[in-house]
Amino acid sequence: GRVCPFMLRGKPLGPPRVWSAADWTPGLAVARSFGDSALAALGVSAVPEIGTYELDSSFDHVVLASDGVWDGITDDEAVAIVAQSARAGSPQAASAELCRRALVALHSATRKDNVTALVVTFASGTSRRAAAARSALSLMDTPAAVDAARA
Repeated sequence: GRVCPFMLRGKPLGPPRVWSAADWTPGLAVARSFGDSALAALGVSAVPEIGTYELDSSFDHVVLASDGVWDGITDDEAVAIVAQSARAGSPQAASAELCRRALVALHSATRKDNVTALVVTFASGTSRRAAAARSALSLMDTPAAVDAARA
């Protein structure tokens, strides 16, 4: 196999993808599921990368989000959004706002993607209980979907 962007009229188009050596297929840019072994022969690993991280009391939140969120907003923007929503005590509001802002930014850049965000908020004190919420939005081809995200 090989890894390179799709080429159109000699110019790269889009992100690097995994292709078979002889053809412009299958064109995998992002593995969509754990355990997907269809491209193992081309060097794509079906084994997820898993890590363990020790979080001390300085961590208030953890954000897990799809590439669509990170393509639409920066790390610093995400921190500000989560911090503002946390003052209201709502990981649900934080995850929804991350998705909403990412969707609007993607549309402004004439890009389309799905966005999903999970925000885990750690309670203060010794118990460090966690509250989590997930939001997901999809950018449709309709102006109404983007208008709804802007609202």
